[in-house]
Amino acid sequence: MSSVPSVQCHRVWTLSVEQTARLRARCRQERVSLHAAVAAAFFSEFSWIHVPVNLRPFLARPVAESFGLFVGAAELRLAYQRQLGFWSNARRCQRRLQKALRDPFAVFRLFSKAVPFERVRELGPLLVKLAGKDRAFAITNLGDLDERGLAFHGTRVSLESFYGAVSGIVKSNVLTVYTLGGAMSLYLLANESSTADCAIRDAAGRAVQLLLTALDSREN
Repeated sequence: MSSVPSVQCHRVWTLSVEQTARLRARCRQERVSLHAAVAAAFFSEFSWIHVPVNLRPFLARPVAESFGLFVGAAELRLAYQRQLGFWSNARRCQRRLQKALRDPFAVFRLFSKAVPFERVRELGPLLVKLAGKDRAFAITNLGDLDERGLAFHGTRVSLESFYGAVSGIVKSNVLTVYTLGGAMSLYLLANESSTADCAIRDAAGRAVQLLLTALDSREN
């Protein structure tokens, strides 16, 4: 299966400090995680999303701080139901996420039973074609970097980009979410079909707008 050339594009959306605080408060009110809320917004545009999972606790032998293939991804599929409202979808997303995280090796067992090793390299494009409708998507949430001690204290240093390893596997479109200085940013690495194509970025923009609109939703 021949791969289709793509062009990497970048875009970032940054919520204000006030919007970030309101989003956190609304998530607590609705009893969903911030990650589930972000994922729910993107399920309105993407039917198949990967969420990174730390596999280290499940390995037979400890790997300490070794760098390598020790981070996997849980595959989430969810048909966003607009008639239910955003926060109902966010709760559905959270339940689906919790279920997927209970068995992070499920996808490995599925492939190891039926796929010869020499065909593994062909799996990426095939999965994108069949499951992701050519729009595989991954969301990595780094959380609150302020709480982790990553602060610049008025210096002129700034973060410009993040790069997710999952994008090197299946040419996924990767959204990296992080909060710095009290403001949450959503950084997108998109693989568009050409320099003129903005399909992924436009879809992500609609998802972000849905998330912002949900802040003022009066949904019960």
